[in-house]
Amino acid sequence: MQWITKKMVAETLAPALTDVLSAEEIYQKIERPKDTAKGDYAFPAFTLAKIFKKSTATNRC
Repeated sequence: MQWITKKMVAETLAPALTDVLSAEEIYQKIERPKDTAKGDYAFPAFTLAKIFKKSTATNRC
């Protein structure tokens, strides 16, 4: 079984966000959800909403 690490998540997001955040900034913003039923890692949508000047409702997956 391969474990997904915070670093792997950051490296996966980095190409899509390279114009707005560095890989290190992405890594620093990734967090563990308080409720583990919501996943292993979380990336705060507020960060992208502020950068793109859009509501978090429009950035949801």
